[in-house]
Amino acid sequence: MVKSRFLKKFLAGVTAAAVTLSCNAFGMLGQSGSIVAKAESTEYVIFENISNSGSVTKNPYGNDYIIENALSGSSIPSALSNNMGNFSSLVFNVDITVNSLSGSNVGLIIFAMDNSYIWHNKPIDGSATTGNYSLSMDITSLSSLNQIGVRFATNDSGASVSYTINSAKVVGESGSSSGGSSSGGSSGNSGSKLSDTINVSKISEFNYAKLLQESLYFYDANMCGPDVDSNSAFTWRSACHTADQNTSVTIDGTTYSVDVSGGFHDAGDHAKFGLPQGYAASTLALSYYEFKDAFNALGQTEHLKLILDHFCDYFKRCTVYNTSGDVAGFVYQVGEKNSDHNYWGAPENQSGSRQVFVASGSNPATDEVSVAVAALALNYVNFGNEEYLSLAKDLF
Repeated sequence: MVKSRFLKKFLAGVTAAAVTLSCNAFGMLGQSGSIVAKAESTEYVIFENISNSGSVTKNPYGNDYIIENALSGSSIPSALSNNMGNFSSLVFNVDITVNSLSGSNVGLIIFAMDNSYIWHNKPIDGSATTGNYSLSMDITSLSSLNQIGVRFATNDSGASVSYTINSAKVVGESGSSSGGSSSGGSSGNSGSKLSDTINVSKISEFNYAKLLQESLYFYDANMCGPDVDSNSAFTWRSACHTADQNTSVTIDGTTYSVDVSGGFHDAGDHAKFGLPQGYAASTLALSYYEFKDAFNALGQTEHLKLILDHFCDYFKRCTVYNTSGDVAGFVYQVGEKNSDHNYWGAPENQSGSRQVFVASGSNPATDEVSVAVAALALNYVNFGNEEYLSLAKDLF
């Protein structure tokens, strides 16, 4: 057993930083709500047979360069924008032809944004080339519509594009027939995987059990490493960034071969950052520490443990030991954000070695290391893995 003073140090540090699930949430486990089935379909034309060409310009809200066609505010068909909450399904479909293109790593996305500036987008895999593209994006979750359109984006300030939007439409489904009730969600990663097509219906329910169950799938979507095939709950995810297994770091003049595969991607891109990973892992672990009975009652413990072990095994591989058996350094980042953001595509298709950032006594990164230590210690407290406790002590 870990010494109580040692345990309190870790728990105090995590508690000060972590936001945990509300205890009241789990008082709603048995609630269910009605699901409304919708049938009638309506099309709203956003663009049709619109051509555009020119050089990219600086994005006023980012570091990239863009050229786009977008409708915003009152330009959006009012029959659509005034009735966003009255559809069971809303899908943005775009058919576009790229006539000519110059420049490097030019991405193509369709996008939509609500009045709270929540941004949804769907990119093509890889960089755009001349030819025809058909893209679809589910925007059912948007309760309002502030902007919608098509964008080409790149970090190449000299790029130019000529294109024709053959058709850009929002298809809404609505109707009046009603169905039964819903009470809960899927039971986590228990042997079956989620398909790549999920039918979403507008529902009216306050089901916190389902919220917990399905929020864990965020981590399955962002999982990285050679074992994603067997660990992720999603059929459309598979092994990625396997080159992370064979890299090296130099610490105080000594070069070490390291395997920094695994972990989780950050915020929709593919870099792996130490601070958000450590924070997420320690918060998840603390939520189980506080509300173990709820996880067990919902059958989510196994799924949560798989996610936390994937985090902690990654932290283990990121810890570099010298020949004396002492910690020489800790890899706190894999991938460089600017080069990573130049890639538009699936993580499974992103190959090659990536830049690695390492902390050491002469180049510390106390915050990144501390949250990893907290996650390791809490995972030991929750599930009793002595190896994680030993690693936490070494890093501490």
